[in-house]
Amino acid sequence: LSMKISTGKRGKVHKFLNFAVKVKNKESKAVRRLVNEAAWLKKLNKYGIGPRLYYSSDRFIITQYVKGEAILDFFKKCSFLEKIEVIKQVFTQCRIMDKLHVDKLEMHRPLKHVIINKKNNKLKVIMIDFERCKYSKSPKNVTQFAQFLISCSFKVSKGALIKILKQYKKDFSDLSYNKIVNFFLSKNH
Repeated sequence: LSMKISTGKRGKVHKFLNFAVKVKNKESKAVRRLVNEAAWLKKLNKYGIGPRLYYSSDRFIITQYVKGEAILDFFKKCSFLEKIEVIKQVFTQCRIMDKLHVDKLEMHRPLKHVIINKKNNKLKVIMIDFERCKYSKSPKNVTQFAQFLISCSFKVSKGALIKILKQYKKDFSDLSYNKIVNFFLSKNH
């Protein structure tokens, strides 16, 4: 009934029915990563971010199993409007994390960490893998995701975007955030 779906440096994930069970990798030197992930999921689940956490201990955690496609695989075949919807949802979640002073640390390259579930023509973006999350006075989720989009061959004026990103890093304001989002949504990608 159980099926291994991924193995990382710090843990192994097994699928069991509609649950994902993440178990600490015995060879890993990382300390308390599952405890850290569970703590952040408890906080972020309240804002609709991450897979639902059902159970946690220092040896394993049980979460909702997230079905869907990784972000780049989805981008390869989706429509322009679907791409825009995914970008909006990711930026929204990144902004919430920034406001909460949560740094996910992987948004510059979220290849396996952003899953898109498409059901009945509705898209839902779910971020996974929060074991490296940490508190930060100046989190970088929004700016890292913007950098990721540039690396995905979005043809944008890097100079203009860098100016907007620097302003956001300086003031974390809604105005600066909206400028970043609009910068990507107003372009024809």
